[in-house]
Amino acid sequence: MIDVNLNRICEALRVLEDINRFYFNDKNTTLLLKKTRQEIRSAFPAGPLLLFRDVDGDTGKFLNTKKEFDRPDLSGVITANAKRIQESCRVLEELLKLKEQRLSSFMKKTRFFSYELEKEMLASLAKTKKKLDLSFYAILDLSLLPPEKAITAGLILARAGVTMLQIRAKMQETRVLYETGLKIKKILKKFKVPFIINDRIDLAVALDADGVHVGRNDLNPGLIRTKFHYQGILGYSASSEKEIIRGIRYRADYIGLGPVFPTATKPDAAKPMGLDRASLLYRSYNPKIPVVVIGGISRETIPSCLKKGIRNFSLISALLEPPSFRETARCLKSLIKGEKQ
Repeated sequence: MIDVNLNRICEALRVLEDINRFYFNDKNTTLLLKKTRQEIRSAFPAGPLLLFRDVDGDTGKFLNTKKEFDRPDLSGVITANAKRIQESCRVLEELLKLKEQRLSSFMKKTRFFSYELEKEMLASLAKTKKKLDLSFYAILDLSLLPPEKAITAGLILARAGVTMLQIRAKMQETRVLYETGLKIKKILKKFKVPFIINDRIDLAVALDADGVHVGRNDLNPGLIRTKFHYQGILGYSASSEKEIIRGIRYRADYIGLGPVFPTATKPDAAKPMGLDRASLLYRSYNPKIPVVVIGGISRETIPSCLKKGIRNFSLISALLEPPSFRETARCLKSLIKGEKQ
């Protein structure tokens, strides 16, 4: 019984260790799990236990239930292996009370460690799978708005109910962008608004932003996932169905679809696809991956988009329209919600 339960604990620890290593990219938890596994193996030398191992004579080795093969997603794998650790620790804890009280206490400590580990891993998983609200996705372009005004704008937008905010600065100095990003991030955190960096994976990591958004001419999002081991929100720009499919293959978390209408904000933007094409792609792919339309989205174009079934909007220059930033943000939010003006 000791041999079987020790193997069960260490095998489950290894499963959770690899999830932290390869999925969460969590170095500290990976090392902690490895250390725990090694401590258990050191506490129970394998030699004496091997003498009592009887695989052929074990009547319970193939006694499986249907639920043992039911793993709907990664949370099921985490839960199953955490429970395996907890149950086996309890068995060892009770058996070792007969002669080895010190080791019994050690297994009790390991059991309580696994309770907290399960909670933290499931919380981390929930965070990575958090549902994105792209209905009012604001982009602050620092070529249109000076850094100090962008900070004020971030606060106004957060208060107005923006659901996601991105800062874009193609020509801005890295140091200025970093310092501006820190201040905007602090504001958005209070309002629980996801903070996205355009293009710059280095700044997204340095700022500990919620995500990064890249286009077809930027660093390949597939590389961002595999080489940077990036687990934050990853947005990908698409101007065609082919590029949407590419974004899904790259494991993007959402697609920025456009330009829908003519726009002067981005000089190198593709030719406008038009509302009919945009709405068709939106309705076709939004169930599979969140899609937000961009390019020429304004007070004038939002109502026609809503009539076509589009509900997610990304706005840039429209945020700067008169009479004031605060009033414009409020008006846009109301339009997106379908409220009458």
